[in-house]
Amino acid sequence: MNVEDWEPPAVVRDQHGVGHVNNATFSAVHGFRPLMLDLHLPVGRGPYPVLVYVHGGAWFSGSRLGLPPTVDRVDFHSRVLARGYAIAEVDYRLSAEAAYPAPLDDLLEALQWLSFWSPKLGLDPARLALLGESAGAHLALMAAFTEPTLVAAVIDWYGPVDLVRAIETSAVALAEDPAVQLLGGVGPDLLERAATASPLGHVHADCPPVICIHGTADLAVPYADSVSLTAALGRLGVRSELLPVAGAGHIFEGCSDLGALIEAGLDFLARTV
Repeated sequence: MNVEDWEPPAVVRDQHGVGHVNNATFSAVHGFRPLMLDLHLPVGRGPYPVLVYVHGGAWFSGSRLGLPPTVDRVDFHSRVLARGYAIAEVDYRLSAEAAYPAPLDDLLEALQWLSFWSPKLGLDPARLALLGESAGAHLALMAAFTEPTLVAAVIDWYGPVDLVRAIETSAVALAEDPAVQLLGGVGPDLLERAATASPLGHVHADCPPVICIHGTADLAVPYADSVSLTAALGRLGVRSELLPVAGAGHIFEGCSDLGALIEAGLDFLARTV
């Protein structure tokens, strides 16, 4: 089904003037659940730049409807809307539903939906950025690197960028590793599939700007992943920044001022988008 076949989205403004589009279907792949997004629009008139939030959950869990508990406590939505950005939160198929590249295809479908309906919704598709969290950051980077015309910038929160290394150093049985499950299971071409799905292997000179924000004590996704990615982008002249969060673990556990990290990402967008 093509995007133009969907019913046009309707914006409802709340008592504070914030606009909402809830449960908008952007993709219906035969045999799978409909994929939806929620959109929140700032007070005032557009066109608005857009920040697309891509949730984490090791590719097998999570939802567009839930932020990590650390993030949920610091008024994420209010901060982003106050800076004039629309926020889109998107679904994608999880690894038990469909193997990679299905979740990447879903994210690209959501971006195309937002671009198609941008005149009606007051969005500026030329200023569409992605904020990915953990597994969602992996998908955000893959979308930005493989379809750079759709993405103006990426905020990468502790995303895995080298799935080959992740699989080779996994502390669990191979069949139970989240990256292996994402890729469709164990097989003779597993590492080849992992390389194809690794953002680090898709870096090129036309990649959009990226800021990596990563806890230095992250035990789930090594801080070294963000070091490697920013270095690889920098060697090609792509604007990239690395913000280490000293002593913080995964989902910024142990960070005393997560609000400042959100603002730092938005400051990066203000400089680049």
